[in-house]
Amino acid sequence: MYFCCKCIDMFTQHKPIPSGRPLSLAAVLVQQVAKYDQNEIPECALFHLYPAIGAALTEAFGQLTAQHFSHNALEWGGELPSEDYASFSGNLFRRMSESGQTLLIAGAGTDWLRSIQQQWAEHCIPYRLTAIADSPAPLADDVPDNPMVKGIHLVGSQRQLMQYPTLPQLETIRLGEYRAQPNLAEPFLRSSEFVYFDLNAIRFSDCPANAAKHPGGLTAEEASALARVAGMSERTQCMFISAWNPVEDPHLVTARLVAQLFWYFLEGRTLRQLDHGLHRSHLTQYQVQLMNFDRVLNFYKSEHTGKWWFEEPLSDNDFSNQLIPCTLDEYQLAAQDQIPRRILDRISG
Repeated sequence: MYFCCKCIDMFTQHKPIPSGRPLSLAAVLVQQVAKYDQNEIPECALFHLYPAIGAALTEAFGQLTAQHFSHNALEWGGELPSEDYASFSGNLFRRMSESGQTLLIAGAGTDWLRSIQQQWAEHCIPYRLTAIADSPAPLADDVPDNPMVKGIHLVGSQRQLMQYPTLPQLETIRLGEYRAQPNLAEPFLRSSEFVYFDLNAIRFSDCPANAAKHPGGLTAEEASALARVAGMSERTQCMFISAWNPVEDPHLVTARLVAQLFWYFLEGRTLRQLDHGLHRSHLTQYQVQLMNFDRVLNFYKSEHTGKWWFEEPLSDNDFSNQLIPCTLDEYQLAAQDQIPRRILDRISG
């Protein structure tokens, strides 16, 4: 198992873990670092780029309780290089594919995101990506014709910043739409293997060390809610959080926010309910006759978790009739012949 010596020192040089009180998240990471001979692989591994970001997170994690998580929820993976992505991304891919770990990466740019996605593409594994960002900028260099990319989603964008070209398969939930209906983001996050959290999507007052310094944007509470939903997903394999400038964060407001986002992701994983196998025979089917289309649209609900899906109504490709995550609201709108745009796009083709 790979650990960065600098990160081990960051944790082990802190004060001894106090007894008789709930462990902090930092204390859990200290314990995991000490367990070199452990047979049980932690569910998640936390990595970071840049020493200053690692040091800031070390202090921020010391203020967060870990009493809601299992002892094996998280380990400190170490510091990743700011360059030389290819050699390290293969190791991270093996953690996800062979060990089944979920990766949390702080301070990562889109270069790291694409390097790990490339590993999935080289192994012919389809994936979806949700970016929580103020604009499509983090997605600007994605290759639209990559056959392994099955969906690209953007949550929290602001219309005045949408100067970047829109990718053909990009589905967008603007900030105002999300604020009016927060559950719209749940299907995107539930279907994505990769989640990229751009701190520029969060307003300056809540995230003062981000680069954009927007007066508007997601609040800390809204960002935490999105991180929690990402953690509850059965598919999420890696969540990236973009870099920030610790020099502009003297009071550790941004570092504490990033630590809080990871905390809520872990809480989501703790609370998630799985629909193993996702066989239609285990789901309740609801059929909607579309008045303006000569077809029936099939919706499915899990009585175990309350999650909803609709059946992709295509029939001329290898990915037809797949179950696509959706919400109860989308089913109810379709039943009233008010077909949501993203479902209508799939019907019309």
